[in-house]
Amino acid sequence: PPPAFVARAATQRPPVERRYPTREEALSRFRLMPPQRHPPADVMAVLAGYSVRETRDGWTWKHDQRGFPPLYDPEVAEAAAALEVPAGYVYGGESGLVDDAAAAWVRETVPSDVAVVRIPGATHHLPVDAPLACAGAVEEIVTRWERSDAGRHDAGRAGRAG
Repeated sequence: PPPAFVARAATQRPPVERRYPTREEALSRFRLMPPQRHPPADVMAVLAGYSVRETRDGWTWKHDQRGFPPLYDPEVAEAAAALEVPAGYVYGGESGLVDDAAAAWVRETVPSDVAVVRIPGATHHLPVDAPLACAGAVEEIVTRWERSDAGRHDAGRAGRAG
């Protein structure tokens, strides 16, 4: 695993399930994690609104508050090493979580063709921070796969024709 991920995992605090008495208070506490520059207030309001839910004990987050599972633990590495389909890995050049070393680890670990796209200047939440660049990166990857797939089919037809 990338050294930065190993170091980060060693310093993570145990999660605390947060409850708020009102929806408004929960919404006021909404932040992007990892911390990054926020999009305009109207975009943040929509994201926050979809991120909270009411419970018997108040308002809380919809996401699993135990935290995001480790992406580079041995189990994930084993699964990545067994991947037999093309994969895409898109990340922001200024992400507080993913860096060039993590992208290199993915490229080295996954045996299938991995299309890695780094979006310069973008942070971690690509669809929020750089939606057009993110969509363009996904389109670039899909186009690459379509060309690759078409090439395999053409080669197969050419071999049968002779």
